Amino acid sequence: MSSKDPIVRDAVEMRLVFALLLLMAALIIQACTAFDPQGAAIHQAPNYYNGTQYSQLSAEQLLPEYRLLVDWNHIKSVLQIANS
Repeated sequence: MSSKDPIVRDAVEMRLVFALLLLMAALIIQACTAFDPQGAAIHQAPNYYNGTQYSQLSAEQLLPEYRLLVDWNHIKSVLQIANS
């Protein structure tokens, strides 16, 4: 039995090395996405917007806060008219 122990130990070590390499590959892929968020958004847009390409999305879809900005600009213009 002692002659098989190194083989078993090598197999376990190989599994651990493979798992670590797989984890490192996943982390590298995530890091690449973190460095290019717009590229990732362009690539993933059809998955999130029912097949619509990134270039065809409205401002509200690209930036949900855009609606708040539009509303705020409208409020400011109304206040300016009321103050004049």
